Amino acid sequence: EIGPIVAAGPLAAGLTGVVTGGVAGGLIDYGIPEARGEYYEEQVRRGSILVTLKSSAEKVDLAASILRNNGAQDVETHG
Repeated sequence: EIGPIVAAGPLAAGLTGVVTGGVAGGLIDYGIPEARGEYYEEQVRRGSILVTLKSSAEKVDLAASILRNNGAQDVETHG
């Protein structure tokens, strides 16, 4: 099983409900390195959107492609 796909763009913070604080710590729980979690927390603080999703290994590339094709930036997979 592949871990979350992370995408930052200008819309996700409001959708995830994690607009303030706790972002980096929550991402560590998903297996995302602390430094990347801190980076994403700063991006959310600046108004970007953060989206995480869990995908099967078979669909992870498709999911990442869909995110990128719809304007997501910094799309990463962690597993």
